Amino acid sequence: MSRTSYKAFVFLAIILSLCAQSLSAQISSALAVKVYDYPEKDGIEGMSDYDVLVRDASGGQWVEVKTLRCDVDMHKVQKASFAEFDMGRPVVVRVRNNRDDALQSGRMNVIVRPLSRKISTEQIDDRTIEFRMDTPEFLSVEFNKDRKHNLHIFANQPETEVYTGKEENCINWVGKNNHDVFVKDASLIYFGPGVHKPKDLPSAEIKIPSNTTVYLASGAILKAKLCVDHAENVRIIGRGILDHPLRGVEITFSKNVLVDGLTMVNPQHYTVFGGQSENITIRNIKSFSHHGWSDGIDLMCCKNVTIENVFLRNSDDCIALYNHRWWYWGGSKNIRIKRATLWADVAHPFNFGCHGDDRSKKGETLKDVYVSDCDVLNEDDDAVFCVRAGDNNTLKDITFDNIRVEDIERGCLFNVQIIFSEKYNRAPGNTIKNLTFRNISFTGDESTLSRSIIKDYDEERGVRNVTFENITVNGRAFSPETDIDWETIDKEASKSLRVEVCKYWANHKPYEPDLSSSIINEIFHTTQAHIWLSWGSKIGLCDYDGKDELQKMHSRRSYFVYLINDKGDKWFEECMSMSQLEKHTGISIPVIKKSCEKMIPLSEINSLFDDKYIGSFAVYANEWDTNKDEVWHKLQDKKPIISKKYYLINHNGEKWINKPMIGAELGKAFGLGDATIRKCNKIGKPLTGINAKYDSKYIGSYVVDAEEWDKLHDNKEA
Repeated sequence: MSRTSYKAFVFLAIILSLCAQSLSAQISSALAVKVYDYPEKDGIEGMSDYDVLVRDASGGQWVEVKTLRCDVDMHKVQKASFAEFDMGRPVVVRVRNNRDDALQSGRMNVIVRPLSRKISTEQIDDRTIEFRMDTPEFLSVEFNKDRKHNLHIFANQPETEVYTGKEENCINWVGKNNHDVFVKDASLIYFGPGVHKPKDLPSAEIKIPSNTTVYLASGAILKAKLCVDHAENVRIIGRGILDHPLRGVEITFSKNVLVDGLTMVNPQHYTVFGGQSENITIRNIKSFSHHGWSDGIDLMCCKNVTIENVFLRNSDDCIALYNHRWWYWGGSKNIRIKRATLWADVAHPFNFGCHGDDRSKKGETLKDVYVSDCDVLNEDDDAVFCVRAGDNNTLKDITFDNIRVEDIERGCLFNVQIIFSEKYNRAPGNTIKNLTFRNISFTGDESTLSRSIIKDYDEERGVRNVTFENITVNGRAFSPETDIDWETIDKEASKSLRVEVCKYWANHKPYEPDLSSSIINEIFHTTQAHIWLSWGSKIGLCDYDGKDELQKMHSRRSYFVYLINDKGDKWFEECMSMSQLEKHTGISIPVIKKSCEKMIPLSEINSLFDDKYIGSFAVYANEWDTNKDEVWHKLQDKKPIISKKYYLINHNGEKWINKPMIGAELGKAFGLGDATIRKCNKIGKPLTGINAKYDSKYIGSYVVDAEEWDKLHDNKEA
């Protein structure tokens, strides 16, 4: 071989080697990262706030990742961004901030959350940062403390199950006109890359039959709700997106259901809803919402549920567990929640126990719940851990373990109560017991952190056996004695206290109510008498001079009220606390307070109390006793109550009941809420199934003014 030929050979070998290395790097990068190609027409709006590139951590070419729009925070809706890809081994992510405010403070301040992932960034230039990811994670990249226009990075595990739409017994929505063609006994419903809209299907809802896999390929955007009703053995998987559906996935009266891998962008209602179903697994889903009532995952009377590795940024509760509501009964049990990242722009990260079967004396039970290894990025309502029993519910055997709370806009860590909410409940809850909070840390701004609450309803309905282990607030130990407002009642302590208090009150007539342990508890807490023996177990009397404190209470007895009828007479001779009056009459404390403070009569718009009290007034006892004539003169000046009466009319124009009824009667007869009665009568639209506590047979009926209806002589076209 000549010297010239040899040089040419060596040069060619070098070129081939370099090409091989380049090809190897490209293949390596391709194996490490898979990006999604989203449709531009009719798809989700692309965002230009950030440029995102990713590559194999060992080297290779950068791959561009498309960023899309997601709306966050219902209080003031803002456009944030998200980017999504699959990674099979460690990668490096490069982000360029193109926003006008990127350099407003000079050098960019960057943080990647959850902080527990311990991801640090390297600034490449004024606008560009890089960071390494060793494992798939769901992250928030935040520049200059801006959490409303941030970048969400969703790095998924590589898919292990992929379909093409050519499989046997497959419904493929990609083909022309195939989106309304259904195959009997199909085992696969395939949504390929592109935008899919249901055709001729009501409510943009696609019902999934039993023994079916639904696959949304990467790059698929489905503008519909997926409904699993009275079905079993259903799997909804893939890397596609559900875009602005009424709900994301709805699972009712079903079992053996898997939801895995999807991203759900701004549903109008819940992201995943479960009703009276069992054996449900929800994992690897990502969710954004900005509407009211747009919770993340809401489960009602569900059993044997696993929620794992989810990212939920919602403008209502992120995860809510309830018993009976609407058409679902049976209680809830065996629920496991782990490695969830929760961001409540509004409301609670965890909300358990509010709704239940109030018509059952025994009520329903929510039990055996274990929540572990979760990160809470934000809370904005009243509490991070909201465990409240209403509607005769019993909540027991619930554990929160290894939870990291990064920020609270307003609220506290723990809100544990037996409640009777005028808005949501028909009865107070029964009990909460065996509740454990373990290994929980808060690392946010303490100026927005309020005191936690543990509160009984009365002597019989209370919180029992609450355990706190290793709770820290910015490194200091959380103290249940000083960081919690305890309003719990110990039966034995109450009995002995009642004797002494009644003796004292016997000398201060007419203020001699029939003192129950609940009113004793209210008196002591109102006067800040610190009634507890020890935190978490028994509550009793500590550092308290009974006569001195009760004398103070007597001097400001505005805490007690009378109920006055429309003739100026008392319904009950003795004054009562607001809580006692609530028990005697069914009038809720907020309604009593409103009547007292604004001096307005009770109206029929509250179906919880007996209608004989309509037009009556709640007044402060001390004001009535000291200046009765002046108070009564003011009350008489108030506009008298005119009780409007209604009929409930079915879709055939027939009355469900012939008797005209005021709002309270109508509510009791048909289970209608006050807001529902007023809204349906005002706008003339029929009852729907959304947020309905009434029987489904009344859906489609109308609430009409009885007087107007009678004038038209039952004209059905009215």
